[in-house]
Amino acid sequence: AVLSGFTITNGSGSQTLGGYNGGGISCTLNSSPSLKNLTISYNTPNGLGGGVYCYNYSSPILENILISNNSSNNSGGAIALETYCSPSLDNVTIVNNTSTGLGSIYLSNSYIDIVNSILWNNTTQEIYFFDINDPNSATISYSNVLGGQDSIATNDNGTVTWGPGNIDVDPL
Repeated sequence: AVLSGFTITNGSGSQTLGGYNGGGISCTLNSSPSLKNLTISYNTPNGLGGGVYCYNYSSPILENILISNNSSNNSGGAIALETYCSPSLDNVTIVNNTSTGLGSIYLSNSYIDIVNSILWNNTTQEIYFFDINDPNSATISYSNVLGGQDSIATNDNGTVTWGPGNIDVDPL
């Protein structure tokens, strides 16, 4: 599936195991959509993943995406990844997302690859690794991350590969 060139806004999520997850987009059960040239904003699920929720071996490709002003009353104000998900983000701006739980990007037993992207002004942390179950992993290159590596809470449950070209400068 390819979604390209539109806005997803004011969503509230779909019911999955654990509540209503994925305010904007929910990827479950081995899904691997290609999402391009989208805006995902002002979504609020009653669960995980304000903007995007991925569960159970999903591996979406996100390119040229704005994920902004989403919120979650659980974890993953912008993106939540559970159970062996491995999304790829290229030229994705993640800004002003909030979570009452853990992290703007929340990983539980998952891996994320971030290239040429901006993570800025999100709460609680820019990236959060859940502290139990199998380890998580994040690879970040050529990106602007508020707080740099210190904005990533690994909880001693995974690795961060801090690649070349990363900065911590107000993107204006």
